[in-house]
Amino acid sequence: MWWLPLVVMPLVVLAAAFGALDIAAGALVGAVLLLLFGVITPQEAYRAVDWPVIFVIAAFVPVGHGFQVTGTADFLARTVLAIGSWAPVALLPYVVLAMVYIVTVVLTQVVSNNAAAVVVAPIALSLGPALGVDSRPFVIAVCFAASAAFMTPMGYQTNLMVHAAGEYRFSDYLRFGAPLNLLVGLLALILLPVVWPF
Repeated sequence: MWWLPLVVMPLVVLAAAFGALDIAAGALVGAVLLLLFGVITPQEAYRAVDWPVIFVIAAFVPVGHGFQVTGTADFLARTVLAIGSWAPVALLPYVVLAMVYIVTVVLTQVVSNNAAAVVVAPIALSLGPALGVDSRPFVIAVCFAASAAFMTPMGYQTNLMVHAAGEYRFSDYLRFGAPLNLLVGLLALILLPVVWPF
């Protein structure tokens, strides 16, 4: 049955691409098929799950929800607006967008990208109404920034995976990741308002 994953994986992707199944449901069905046919054992499936990441996400989901329910997201949004108030009114959405991006990038270097997005997204959602503009550019900025975890080994799972294997130092991530973060950030801040206008 070595060939079964070669059939199941493309079918999962195609089912999601054509809208027949949600990607999560398709992946679950694919995993169950592989388990049923003995391609992987339950122990292998259990070991393949990155449990620390699951627990970090689970821990931060209530934090993000709490931000919205308690009004903390609105308070932080007002704080961001107060800090950016020095900017001319026409430039204020762009300045706030840059601040949201920078905060998310810094946060994603020390916690997982998912946790960073869960924490900052409620704030980003509150910024649109506070500025009287569309919230989408801020939310998309959070998505891009949360994925830009290039500067630390703990920023993303793959960074940690290659850290020991490649005998990298912390400074290597900073040296190569900082310019990459800067480039991605500049491109995002230029293109996001074009694709998703305020």
